[in-house]
Amino acid sequence: MAEMQDAPVLDDFISLSQPMKQLMTLVQRVVPSDVSLLILGETGVGKEHLARGIHAAGPRAAEPFVPVNCGAIPENLLESELFGHEAGAFTGATRRRRGMFSLAHRGTLFLDEIGEMPYHLQVKLLRALQSNEIMPVGGEEVLEVDVRVMAASNRDLAREVKEKRFRRDLFYRLSVLPLTIPPLRERAEDIPVLAKRFLAQFSAADRQQVSAFEAEALEALARHRWPGNVRELMNVIERAVLVSRGEALGVEDLPEAISWEEVGEGQVSTPERSDEGLNGIEEAGSFVGEGLPAAAPVAVAAPENDGLLARPLREVRREVVEDLERRYLDAMLRATGGRVGETARRAGIVPRSLYEKMRKYGLHKEDYR
Repeated sequence: MAEMQDAPVLDDFISLSQPMKQLMTLVQRVVPSDVSLLILGETGVGKEHLARGIHAAGPRAAEPFVPVNCGAIPENLLESELFGHEAGAFTGATRRRRGMFSLAHRGTLFLDEIGEMPYHLQVKLLRALQSNEIMPVGGEEVLEVDVRVMAASNRDLAREVKEKRFRRDLFYRLSVLPLTIPPLRERAEDIPVLAKRFLAQFSAADRQQVSAFEAEALEALARHRWPGNVRELMNVIERAVLVSRGEALGVEDLPEAISWEEVGEGQVSTPERSDEGLNGIEEAGSFVGEGLPAAAPVAVAAPENDGLLARPLREVRREVVEDLERRYLDAMLRATGGRVGETARRAGIVPRSLYEKMRKYGLHKEDYR
């Protein structure tokens, strides 16, 4: 996950999803060891955060954690950054400089985006891992180092090996125990937990009074596919806290790409046909039940044009959405005879959210029986 304000700890990865639970069981086993680790996963899943958590929980916690982004350093400087250089080793090397291996002595060296490392440097890295010795650029003296190495990549390194872009021997040396963090879309049950944690974090940091989510906002977050994973979720919650004016975050506080995301994109199931249920929404906007009287049209009335342009889009949009929700739920409740569980199933929401919406719009199940 993206960098947290507090020091990373493994409790940050407590999860409701089975894949994450299995991963963290494995992580607990490697914490006390000195074995090299390869952490894999998409951008934004929290590879560096996990590495920092493992370091903080292990026997090297009091020593340095030194991160190096292998993809962000020019190829001609990366060797010097890792192993150091002597004065005069190359143009511009006016003094001796320690490398990241030396700076991480007795601690942990984290090599982010290891798949970006030039092929010829991979040989020198492998030698350092095997011998615990390094040779600075332009140097003649071998230096001993005591470093635990953790590497990370969002690439498929096994494929990189097959296509001869990554050394096989280095891959095997690093991947004694690979740790793969699943993307957020594959553990959707964690989204509300993470969102609430980030809300508390950013609300406190920014001295805001936001303390909860409206049900619609959590539903919108759960529908989103999160291509940027946990880092994207953090950024969305931080932005929402800054723009919110109430005590609870609503859909209007979320980016439009999330708040207006189509339900049909795969996150919430659509109503199923049944002998008792709705047959669908006709083009005219009415629900037609099989064996049930047709429900009222749910066409949305646009706000009055009088003074419309003097109001902000957010306010107008909220009014339209609320009107649509009220009409939709009214029609659905009448079609199901006021059965909340069946209405929630067909609407693709949980019963608790339905109850909250019914309370909001003054809808009572007794009125539909």
